[in-house]
Amino acid sequence: MRQPYTHIRKCSVWFMVICYLLIANYACTRADVVYIESPKGRVEIYPTSEHILPVVQYHFYNTDGKTEYFQLDSDNNGNFEGTLLTGTYRVIATNTSASHVLFDEMDSYETAIVKAGLSPNTSADYTMLLQPDSVYSVIVENLVVTEGDTVRQEPVPVLLTKHLELVFTMQDGLDTKVVSMTGVLPGIYPAVRLYTRAGAGIDQSPQMAVNFETVVKGDKREAHISLFGVHNDPDYTNSLELNLTMNDGTSSKTTLDLTKALSDAINEGTIPSKLSISVDVTITDDGIIKAAVNVEDWIEEEESEPEGIREG
Repeated sequence: MRQPYTHIRKCSVWFMVICYLLIANYACTRADVVYIESPKGRVEIYPTSEHILPVVQYHFYNTDGKTEYFQLDSDNNGNFEGTLLTGTYRVIATNTSASHVLFDEMDSYETAIVKAGLSPNTSADYTMLLQPDSVYSVIVENLVVTEGDTVRQEPVPVLLTKHLELVFTMQDGLDTKVVSMTGVLPGIYPAVRLYTRAGAGIDQSPQMAVNFETVVKGDKREAHISLFGVHNDPDYTNSLELNLTMNDGTSSKTTLDLTKALSDAINEGTIPSKLSISVDVTITDDGIIKAAVNVEDWIEEEESEPEGIREG
C-alpha cells in the first residue's frame, strides 16, 4: 500500500534535482555574460560664418567601415555637440528644410546631391526648374574621434545657391508704357554635389531654365533669380528671353545675349554668389523692343534674402 507514495516521493525528488540543475546552469550562463561598452569620444562642430546659419542636419560617414551612415540634427544655430563611436568620419551638414529643392543619394558623401525642384510651368523648349531656396553646405573632411577625448571643428559654410540680379532701365518713357515684364533664363545647373560643391548634370543645363518676374523700382524694373549655376561654355550662348506687356494691350518679345556678361564674372569656373547685370531697354519708332547689357561688378552674398518676386 505504501509503494505508490514512495514512487511519487522519488519522482518529486528527481523533479527538484532537475529544477536545481536548470537554475544553476542559467545562473552560470548569466554570470559568463560580459557587457563591453563601445569606445566613444565627444564631438563639437561650430561652423564659423558671418551669416545666420539655419538649423542643419549633420550626415556622418564613417571611413573605417565600423558604422553605417547616420544623421543627427544641429541646434538652432547650426552647431552640433554629441558623443560618437571612435573612428574617422567625413561630415556633410546642410539645411534639408530648404524649399524648392530635393536632397538625394545621401547615403554616401560621394553621391550626396541637392537638386532644384521641377516647376509646374511647362515649356516646349526647356525643362522648367524652381528657383531654389538658400542651401548651405558645411563640410568636415577628416573628423577623428578618439576614446574619451573631445574634438572640435569650425568649418566654414558655403552658400550653394547663387543670386542673379537683373536691373532693367526703361528708356524713352518706356516705364510708363510697360505694365508687366517677365522672362525665361535658360542654361541653368539642375543640381549641386554637397561634398565637392560642384555643379551636377551640367551637360543637361542647356535644356534647363527658370521663369522670373520683375518688380517696379522707380523708373526701373528688377528681377532677382536664385539658381545653382549657369552653363559656361565657349560654344554656348547664354540667352535671356524677355516678354513685355504694354498698356495698350500689345505684347513684345526680345532676346538678350548674356554670354559675355556671365563669362566675365565667372572666375575659373566659379560663379560668384551674387551677380548684378544692368540692362537698358528701349523701344524704336516702329515699336521694336531693344536691350543692351551692362555688367556690374559682382559682390559676395549678403545675409539678407534678395527682394523681388520668384516665379516658380
